[in-house]
Amino acid sequence: MGPSGALLRPTPTHSILAWFTAVASMIAVSILIAGVAMGLGFDVTDQQKSPLVTRPGWIAAATAANELGLCLVVAAWVRISRAPVNEILPAGDRRFAMIGMAVLLVFGLAPAANTIGELTHRLTGFEMTSSRIIIAAARNASPVYFGLVLVSVSVLPAIAEEALFRGFVWRGFARTGQTGQLLVSSLLFGMLHLEPNQSAATVLLGVGFGLARRYSGGLVAPIIAHAVYNAAVVFAMRYAETPMDHQILVAPIVIGLVAAGGALAVLMRLGRERPPARELG
Repeated sequence: MGPSGALLRPTPTHSILAWFTAVASMIAVSILIAGVAMGLGFDVTDQQKSPLVTRPGWIAAATAANELGLCLVVAAWVRISRAPVNEILPAGDRRFAMIGMAVLLVFGLAPAANTIGELTHRLTGFEMTSSRIIIAAARNASPVYFGLVLVSVSVLPAIAEEALFRGFVWRGFARTGQTGQLLVSSLLFGMLHLEPNQSAATVLLGVGFGLARRYSGGLVAPIIAHAVYNAAVVFAMRYAETPMDHQILVAPIVIGLVAAGGALAVLMRLGRERPPARELG
């Protein structure tokens, strides 16, 4: 209940239902895009020829459609829950230092997150189809199509996914406290990425985005951190010689965690200096 005894909105039930709706939306959009490709005469069952995994324009369009679908899911559930938009989607602290530390925190966690994904791959034997798709899109794209891929894979997911998880879901679990909000939003964020390897890795990245949300008090910092991280991955897949070499190196993990720890310490200090926001959680 809120301070006045009114039920906080959205509720945890709203948040869980929004997650299921998001999964259903992604599946439905994927089926729709595949149907369009088949209607145009493409064989989407052949992973070597399907435009959905080989052509940058199709990959960018499919990704953008999925993320725009998530935006519609958030908008629909905000309306259903009758929650104040400014409390679900607050901007928060937009100081350069806050945003910079949020970015550093996420990049610091990235080597550990990648290692978790690699260990999951070794345990399950599951290949990351999504990574192969992004590699194909990044490496085969002309400069114009690469720009489209960059927007659809970096900017749109950052906006849509942060609005859903560090916005709607975060607010929905306000009664659990900020630790509960951080854990639940990170787990659901990971679970939205249906491939086991990617899911395991993105849970830890979700913690980074959640910490940025917690100490900045809003979505600007995690959205920018998310977009910058995704863009760095796309650039690495376009230009790195071995973007998926399946190595586990200890030094980057240790250096990254030290950097993440330092960034978190600064975020906490900046968070204490931030004027209290009119929001719960």
